[in-house]
Amino acid sequence: SQPRPQPSGAGSGAGSGARSGARSARNVRAAAALLAAAAAAVACMPYLPGSRASAAAVAAAGQYAIRVCDKCVKRKIGGGYNAMPVLQQTAQGAAAAGWPAPRLEYGSCMGACELGPNMRLVKGEYNIPAVVDGMTAEEAEYKAFISIRSDVDAERAFGLSARHIMTEAEQG
Repeated sequence: SQPRPQPSGAGSGAGSGARSGARSARNVRAAAALLAAAAAAVACMPYLPGSRASAAAVAAAGQYAIRVCDKCVKRKIGGGYNAMPVLQQTAQGAAAAGWPAPRLEYGSCMGACELGPNMRLVKGEYNIPAVVDGMTAEEAEYKAFISIRSDVDAERAFGLSARHIMTEAEQG
């Protein structure tokens, strides 16, 4: 049992450039995926002339919040994906583009831990959960977006929520 010779440069930093290049490629792919998810979220929003939501819809967004279940995140349910960072980026982009952007906050358990991580759209002073067009039957039953395990899932929930806010505001 003699020690195995290591390839030249092993452990001395040689080859770290290749690893760095691979990391850079992964980062570029991740950024491209995030941009694609953002585009998909915007694509599911209804078209309005001028590509901007009405002032009423933007104002109505203040009555709404998207709540991310902090229990799911802390207990690493379903891998422990935390949607908050991508939701924050999406909300900033939506607000800058004139689209409704609900408040973002962490909230308490939604009663669907086995299906988490979860988040929901709530409205008003009493944070009444909203059922949103585009939710699955199971999501509508729980009044929550369930199994949010990727940026694409979070973008979908944000896009559907923004569309719901716009529809509600336009209907008066």
